Amino acid sequence: MKIVVACDSFKGSLDSVSVVEAIERGIIRAVPDAKVIQCPLADGGEGTARILTEAVKGSFVSSEVHGPIMEPVTAKWGLLNNGKTAVIEMAEAAGLTLIESEKRDPCQTTSYGVGELILKALDTGVTKIIVGVGGSATTDGGAGMAQPLGIQFEGCGVPMTGEKLLDIQSVDTTKLDERIKNTSIQVAVDVLNPLLGPTGAARVFGPQKGATPDQVEMLESGLNHLASFFPHISPDLEGGGAAGGLGWGMAAFTGAEIRKGVDLCLDMLDFEDLLEGADLVVTGEGSFDKQTFHGKAPLGVAQRASKRGIPTVVLAGNHRVSPEDLKQAGIVGCYSLCRHFDISVKEAMAGASDLLEELAGCVVPGVLE
Repeated sequence: MKIVVACDSFKGSLDSVSVVEAIERGIIRAVPDAKVIQCPLADGGEGTARILTEAVKGSFVSSEVHGPIMEPVTAKWGLLNNGKTAVIEMAEAAGLTLIESEKRDPCQTTSYGVGELILKALDTGVTKIIVGVGGSATTDGGAGMAQPLGIQFEGCGVPMTGEKLLDIQSVDTTKLDERIKNTSIQVAVDVLNPLLGPTGAARVFGPQKGATPDQVEMLESGLNHLASFFPHISPDLEGGGAAGGLGWGMAAFTGAEIRKGVDLCLDMLDFEDLLEGADLVVTGEGSFDKQTFHGKAPLGVAQRASKRGIPTVVLAGNHRVSPEDLKQAGIVGCYSLCRHFDISVKEAMAGASDLLEELAGCVVPGVLE
């Protein structure tokens, strides 16, 4: 009996490695002869660099760069493939968790440090850079990131922030670091939102980063103004709205390819090989809801398993998904800590490890019958 356990983190509670380990303990206790294959996942957000670097036995690098309010921060990133590939998480340099809640203001924050990290990677001689873009504190369309790489915005100083976007008079790309042209850059996004509009970077994610209604509209106008200088890069680009428009900015300023983070991660982890001969796939994340169906890890896992006719079951902290959505995704069952144990989200987060182990032990034998 082969069971593949491929889960994202339970944010605020357990990282993906701990999630997978807890589920494996529950499965082995209930089905002692099961062969469990661990596959911790990330989708471009928190943990992406760690998951990919550890999976291929790469090395970690720590670099001093500027944070989202230009304070010094130490950012950790990965080197793999004999030093030819760098994996960067933008949240390490421009993440929301780097700012105290009362100081969060996407009009004042910058992705400048992300550009500095890209330069650090280029200095090591890499030929490929993967940038995970979840968990940002910024809504600057990647303009801040572009400045250390040589892009100049007339009418604006350093660093570029969300509120400065409307001040741009022209954009000079002629001084872009020459190494960018010879480097393959991929952006791993955890959402597929476009840059602009009702589902765009400012209107959907701005309030989550502390923006008032008036600031949201100012940021929307600023991003629209920025996009006007790059008519060849559509503001409707799928995933362009990720990380406050950094997805779009990476495409516009560096020619990067935007990819669903989970697909990039699954490909690099050789997930198709792990599925060979599998009888069941267990996946999950902390909150399994409608947002999951817009590029999150469990959906990507279920889709690949479904193509091979392998049943998939979801274990989550909490879930709000209809049976119709589950069936369409090829998921045979969805179970949550909150519903199974009749507890609050706070209680589920506090005891997630033990509860996940118990839930897996209860659910998996029934699914296998």
